[in-house]
Amino acid sequence: MRISDIHIRPSYAAILVSIPVLFYVHYRAAALAFTYDECWTFLGYASADVWSIVTNHYPAANNHVLHSLMMKLSAGLFGTSEYALRIPALAGMLLFMTYLFKVTWSMLKKLWWVGYIAVLYQPYLLDYFATARGYALALAFTLGAVYYLDRLVRRQRPFDAWLALGLAFLAAYSNFTYLLIFCSVALAVVFVMFHSKKWRKLLGPLVGVTLIAVALSGYPIARLIAAQELYYGGDAGFYSDTLLSLANRALYNRFEGVYLAAFFGLVLILSGGWLLINIGRGTWKQAGFWSTWILLATSIGSILQHYIMGSPFLIDRTALFLLPLLILSVCWLIFSYEFSPWKWRIGLLLVGVSIVNLSVSLNTTYQLDFIEHADTREAVSLIQELASEDSSFHVGKSTYMNATIMFYKKQLDVRQIEPAGLEFCDEAGKTPFYYLFAKDIACVQDKEVVLLKYFPVSDTYLYKKGA
Repeated sequence: MRISDIHIRPSYAAILVSIPVLFYVHYRAAALAFTYDECWTFLGYASADVWSIVTNHYPAANNHVLHSLMMKLSAGLFGTSEYALRIPALAGMLLFMTYLFKVTWSMLKKLWWVGYIAVLYQPYLLDYFATARGYALALAFTLGAVYYLDRLVRRQRPFDAWLALGLAFLAAYSNFTYLLIFCSVALAVVFVMFHSKKWRKLLGPLVGVTLIAVALSGYPIARLIAAQELYYGGDAGFYSDTLLSLANRALYNRFEGVYLAAFFGLVLILSGGWLLINIGRGTWKQAGFWSTWILLATSIGSILQHYIMGSPFLIDRTALFLLPLLILSVCWLIFSYEFSPWKWRIGLLLVGVSIVNLSVSLNTTYQLDFIEHADTREAVSLIQELASEDSSFHVGKSTYMNATIMFYKKQLDVRQIEPAGLEFCDEAGKTPFYYLFAKDIACVQDKEVVLLKYFPVSDTYLYKKGA
């Protein structure tokens, strides 16, 4: 029996192949310690009032506005455990899966499972479905925008333009990097307008959602720019920073991503050519066209953004949205042609590679981009066991441990630990304990300390003063 002879309702099949990753992501959401950015999001934004969140009162790119609001709501409803605070991201995963199924079914029909599994089984994507940040929501809204762009072309109803643009804006409101997505979708609607007799009816959604986007995002983004908070990224180039870092992360840093990055570059070139060919032929009214449109428009936009505005090139997590778009574009390029039975074999190969990549990347101890914070919860718990209850103290620490230590001080109710900023080692005062990254242990080499524990996953050290 060939795989093409197996008959099962596609929606049921999608649920079946999703169960393993759903279990994996939900387990990690409950088990993994909070990362630096998650702690900062909760302590600095989700714990603040709504007005401070939406205006970016304390300007930082770490404030993913819509996600911060949802985290605040989740904390109020379900408490402040790691799992409860990650509920918005978990909800984003469900929405992502829904739109991924709709997009892959519209694009590939009977071969929908190829695109669905190849995207969903990406370990780096799954990291951010179990991370309390705005990425999961932004990714879900991005695929929603792709779906409604396709439906707009097929149905010619302005309501679909409202939905496509609205979801693209929600992606940007979940993470301001995704303003590239909004601009790409807006350009797509303009393109459709030029090829539609009902173009005037599309003007309303285009202008309306753009005005809403400017009204809600303009001020907080202006504060980010004024505070010079748009610093995360690279300046080596689109290939070196964006494609290579994304390729390394897609392979979960277990293999060098040089060849995969080159493949990504080839996909962009071929996709651009195939996009232009379809525009020239007038055969652009297909779902695969729009995921590729957004892939190319955001890639070009990120390059222009660097050279015109001086913004850094996207790297690793800021380039995360390119990963599903690249995979969908590969599927569109390959399966646009009829070459049965080879298309089934190619589909099985793509799915097999995705499953193997996920299998060798499985872990329940760390999040790849923040592996150095994997053990903070255990370290603070050890400090709690050994610390005197009679007096307060500072924890000597590496610079970027303040948010994680303060989060677990609050979670574990270690009242003796004094509030910490970005001070390094023992600059803050009385320090009976030191928790340090490996690169910083020189700060205790002349002190009378004993090593309480070395944490191999995060490569961190916990010391206590005294012989």
